Amino acid sequence: MSEKNYSIVLGEYKGIKRPAVNVTVTDEEVQSALMQEQQKRARLETVNGPAELGHTVIIDFSGFLGEEQFEGGTSENYPLELGSGSFIPGFEEQLVGASEGDSVDVNVTFPENYHAENLAGKPVVFKCKVHKVQAKKLPELNDLFAKRYNLPNIDALRQTIRQSITQQKEQQAHTRAQNIVLDQIVANAQIELTDTFVSAFVDQLLASFTQSLLAQNVTLEQYLQYQGISEDDLRVQMQPQAETTAKASAALETIAETEGLTVTDEEIEADMHRMADTYGMQYEDIAKDMTPDKREIIRNGMLMTKAVAFVMDASVEE
Repeated sequence: MSEKNYSIVLGEYKGIKRPAVNVTVTDEEVQSALMQEQQKRARLETVNGPAELGHTVIIDFSGFLGEEQFEGGTSENYPLELGSGSFIPGFEEQLVGASEGDSVDVNVTFPENYHAENLAGKPVVFKCKVHKVQAKKLPELNDLFAKRYNLPNIDALRQTIRQSITQQKEQQAHTRAQNIVLDQIVANAQIELTDTFVSAFVDQLLASFTQSLLAQNVTLEQYLQYQGISEDDLRVQMQPQAETTAKASAALETIAETEGLTVTDEEIEADMHRMADTYGMQYEDIAKDMTPDKREIIRNGMLMTKAVAFVMDASVEE
């Protein structure tokens, strides 16, 4: 258990009303998901003619601010899908109509809030060389397509997609119901949080946000610069969400104590084995790196999961 950086008087936490989990999946949703898979399996074929929106051009480009080539504005053999919106506004449209071997000067202006201050709001020229124009060739949606997913026919693939969408919707509905129950439990309680307790949850949100940015090859510093804010500004923005999460955590921790919920060492060991299987690791590697502090983090996380399961089991479907 964490140190008591809060005071709480629980209100009613059993018999909380929650919405029923009823989901439907339409044929249109299945077809849309199937077409997304079709897009993923598309291959590019060379086009002998001018580029159109939706085509991919393979280009070299060099960016110039005035007569000077600027840093980070150069690439070779870059595949750019025209109309994807992946480059700054106006860039891709100026390559429409270009053919293999063409040289094109693309004139654009960087957004005022662009992360590189020396380029923000500035007009620049990208000198582009078109090496190739390509168009997507979509595979046919037939039984042969389904076999790529180790399924016998296209109907089986549609059924698999329907099941996947159903599971996603059910999970989303369960999450919404869970949030409704937890919000009501917090509303029924009297909770006072210390600044230290809330700050710890802000730290968690910031760390998670930083990791999500890195997954997109963006650093926190780049994001802050692009948004024109400081890290302190971002922490202030995260404060309301952190307070909501902190109150729910305090309530769940107190419910676990009140109801005598516990997590045994055997349960922690079983969870470590599950982690090893999930991430393709050896249990021994996880175990030797398991410090008492890390074990306590796992125990607390599992205890919160048990507390959530308890209040959901004790809730009432509307």
